Amino acid sequence: MPGAEFAPCPWVAKMHELRSVNPNAKIFINAARISVEKNHRRLLRAFSILKNQNPNAFLFVLGDGPELEKVKRYAENIGLEDSCFFAGFVHKPAAAIKEADAFVLSSDYEGQPLVLLESLALGTPCVATNHPSMAYVIGDGLGVLTEKDDKALADGMAQVISEGYKPKRFDAKAYNDAALNEFYNLIGVETP
Repeated sequence: MPGAEFAPCPWVAKMHELRSVNPNAKIFINAARISVEKNHRRLLRAFSILKNQNPNAFLFVLGDGPELEKVKRYAENIGLEDSCFFAGFVHKPAAAIKEADAFVLSSDYEGQPLVLLESLALGTPCVATNHPSMAYVIGDGLGVLTEKDDKALADGMAQVISEGYKPKRFDAKAYNDAALNEFYNLIGVETP
């Protein structure tokens, strides 16, 4: 269908609806394959801690995978059914990521966390569990890195939506130049 790929993400409308009912809503988003290594259970436990401190918090989980149904049941079992929304696979999540107040990634490990780069490029503040690849992307003040435990992640989520939080501005060109220079150094080629 012509123009279909430019159709607005229905989850953006849900975010607008939440904000119309609750102007103080703080919306977190996660976009990832729903699998064990992404540790969505940690994300949900951390969000539950945050929700107890900030009843205006909401979480949108975009993605599909082998753990989706288990993770949805887990969210219900810990009482998050009214504040956590599972979107399933979203073809073009950029509009939803941009609309959120913060992006959160709870993975045990990542290769190259492209979704963090996308979130930074969209201007969405990021919080992630500490792993070398996540530190490479959002370290140095571009986002909040936390230890891999529930309370630390909840604290990071609270920090990233706090009034005084101001991350450094992401410069995609500088990031790309640094990555390219690092690659040239690794293979022993002089930078052009």
